[in-house]
Amino acid sequence: MLQFMLEVEYDTVQVIKSLTRRVQRRKYLRVTIVNIAKPKEKSIFPSNEALLKMLYKTTMNVTHKWTGRVKNWD
Repeated sequence: MLQFMLEVEYDTVQVIKSLTRRVQRRKYLRVTIVNIAKPKEKSIFPSNEALLKMLYKTTMNVTHKWTGRVKNWD
């Protein structure tokens, strides 16, 4: 059971790292993600809601391309 939990945790971390790398490739998001935590900094987005919508769309585009199977998933 512990081995299974470790594998699931490792796979989850790898998915999150992959998503982060792909989102950061978008230059406009790399600069402005910080603006949620520091709202006084200048942003190309008019509001935090606009930034979150762009993050959502980018995430949907990235995850749409994921077609791999999960190992040991019966």
